[in-house]
Amino acid sequence: MFFSKRAEPIAAPTERESLEWEHEDRRSQSFRIIAKSCFFKAQPGLQYRNGRKVEFTFEGHTRLGTTPNVPVYGEIEVWDDVEPPRFLIDRWKTLPESVEGHASLSLSGDPSLPPQLNITFYCTADAFELVTRVIIAGFSATAGKAAFDVDIGFPDEKGADFWKERWQNETLQVLMWDARSTAEQ
Repeated sequence: MFFSKRAEPIAAPTERESLEWEHEDRRSQSFRIIAKSCFFKAQPGLQYRNGRKVEFTFEGHTRLGTTPNVPVYGEIEVWDDVEPPRFLIDRWKTLPESVEGHASLSLSGDPSLPPQLNITFYCTADAFELVTRVIIAGFSATAGKAAFDVDIGFPDEKGADFWKERWQNETLQVLMWDARSTAEQ
């Protein structure tokens, strides 16, 4: 018995994929990150301010604009200081009183490669414990999933064309985020 090696025709997408947001006039945009893997590391030690250093990173994908399956690389940091991180002062004219996180898009010079979203979430030590429980519950359940719902914005004047193209070159402010997990029985 012989099988044909002829390739099946691929249907053309009905809508053109782009990084433009559907609702360009909004102050912020929302999306969901579906996590596909996570890495949790704890280092106890006296050299650290709180007696420990924790690291939580994850990989996943999201839909940005009309572009599906944009790879996401993120981390969750326990933030002890009240002030936002110093490096954001160089990126934003107006520094918010509190920052829940930041995100930026990486575009390669090759148009055949997808963009990549890099995102960092901040939380307190108490919240960090709850977030890791939620995410681990999603990964440990049969057919379970872990996800993050995110609202992003820009602390400075955004201008009329911001969500059309300019946002792709800016460090965005995470206005709100939460972690969730689901499981099927």
